[in-house]
Amino acid sequence: MTELTTRRMRHVPDEELHPYLDQALSRSQCVEIETHLAQCGHCRDRRDEIAALRDRTTALLGQLTPR
Repeated sequence: MTELTTRRMRHVPDEELHPYLDQALSRSQCVEIETHLAQCGHCRDRRDEIAALRDRTTALLGQLTPR
């Protein structure tokens, strides 16, 4: 994510939210994203949408797995 400007906040792109949710980013990157998420409802909503989609996908794939 680029540095936040004085008056305009850049949203976290999906290309960073996915690895964030996978816990595949460095601690400093996570802190930067978490700081932004604390201030930006739009990005929190997008994070929640992506997480919900991943949860549904995992559940569906679990139903297809032979037992």
